[in-house]
Amino acid sequence: MGENVEHNKHGFIVVADGALRERLSLAYGEAGFSVVAAPTMAAARPLAAARYDIILADAQLPDGEGVELLARASGSPVYFNAAAAPDRMRLSSAGAAGFLRPKGPLPGIRSSAAEFPDDLRLTGNSQVMQQLRARLRRVASSDGRALIIGATGSGKERVIEALHALSDRRDGPLVVVNAAAVPKGLIDSELFGHRAGSFTDATSDRIGRFVEADGGTLVLDQISDLPLEQQARLLRVLETGTVMPVGGDPMRVDIRVLATAHEPLEHLVERGLFRADLFHRLAVHIIWVPALAERLEDLEQLVTELAPGLAKERGLVQRLKRTPWPGNIRQLAHFLERLQLLRKPG
Repeated sequence: MGENVEHNKHGFIVVADGALRERLSLAYGEAGFSVVAAPTMAAARPLAAARYDIILADAQLPDGEGVELLARASGSPVYFNAAAAPDRMRLSSAGAAGFLRPKGPLPGIRSSAAEFPDDLRLTGNSQVMQQLRARLRRVASSDGRALIIGATGSGKERVIEALHALSDRRDGPLVVVNAAAVPKGLIDSELFGHRAGSFTDATSDRIGRFVEADGGTLVLDQISDLPLEQQARLLRVLETGTVMPVGGDPMRVDIRVLATAHEPLEHLVERGLFRADLFHRLAVHIIWVPALAERLEDLEQLVTELAPGLAKERGLVQRLKRTPWPGNIRQLAHFLERLQLLRKPG
């Protein structure tokens, strides 16, 4: 077997759909698990008391509910096949270890680090870009949190996409929350969800962005704009792996958290505007995204990518190199777009 095979582990699969049950049994068997499978709750009950390293179960079975396994499973972690938000909230509150994703990585099976293709959608061969690619290669295979620092318009979005796409969570969701754009009174609901009736406008359950990102990556964009009160709640989520919906019960989540900021957060920590303990939780890895002024030798490639029709215009790149570009690549892209409009005949 391959280097990522698990040895001496036991799995229990309680899934009604025969094709899915067979696929899961095969996947865990190939990973070195000894697998027991059952199609119904009646068949599962006499088998459930054994000690398993992992249990996968349907939330709804033909003759009962999968939640029954939580009481029968002798402390084994139970992951549920449940897509509906109410089922997920109920099962998480009852003690579910997590949930299956249709195209997500299977829990309990280690996968090898993704190979990095030459094209990371990070244009440029300058020294700082080569260093950035090398940093991404080291960080992407880790599941640790990362803090991405870069000026407005420098390309933090592409760094985020690369980290997610080349991680073991690449088949899970990528959810981005702009902390600066959420009204202060709605941050808890946006991040952690709410129960219907928990406040005036809460007419239905909302799962929140943390639960939405379960199995994948959650990006807290402009984390420095998060109020101190919500910083404390975020810290608890990172420490415990559970979220507390407004008016609801705790829910477990399995996510990788990335955060972005325009400037080093240490400055805000010194001024009492950002919690030091949260900073250290987020900054397991720190990735610096260079400003355009630090990589002017990449301008020719950037022009070729952003405005191919202008790439051969004589003297253009040299003129661009004499511009400071405080808005970085975003400013460059807008400038080239306007320039192309001016160059159009008529």
